[in-house]
Amino acid sequence: MPSWPSSRLSSHIGCPSSIVGLSSSCRFSAFWAAIDWLEIPAIERHRLHEPEELKSRNRVTLGAVIKAVLVQHAIQTALGLLVLEQAVPKPVPHDDRIAAYARAIHQLSTIAFGSRISRHLLAPRLDELASFAYWWAVPALQYIWALCVDLGVRH
Repeated sequence: MPSWPSSRLSSHIGCPSSIVGLSSSCRFSAFWAAIDWLEIPAIERHRLHEPEELKSRNRVTLGAVIKAVLVQHAIQTALGLLVLEQAVPKPVPHDDRIAAYARAIHQLSTIAFGSRISRHLLAPRLDELASFAYWWAVPALQYIWALCVDLGVRH
């Protein structure tokens, strides 16, 4: 079974994962601001707009941007902490769902291959097959379906 992050676990010593998650936006913004400020030639070559063009169109001061970003982050952090600290995750009955997958795979294989072949070929590996289907195959198919739907909506 794959391991998933939990809001109850601490990813940094003394800091709950909810705080780390909320601060990630700030860290990524700071990273890209530093890249912009350093003006690294290898990166500047691939800039979409020349800095002069950006400066001529930009009418907001740096101070106003910093103030707006700090206010936005303060509001997001406060609301996130309020919501995340009160949320109590419900335990998900993974074992029950995997057992349902195993029953469905067994029924489908019996219909497709007959009970004798199904019993000899799939029965020894039914739990592994159901676990693989639950954790990997079905989510992958859902992701591919979502991509197809998204591409269909765009065209």
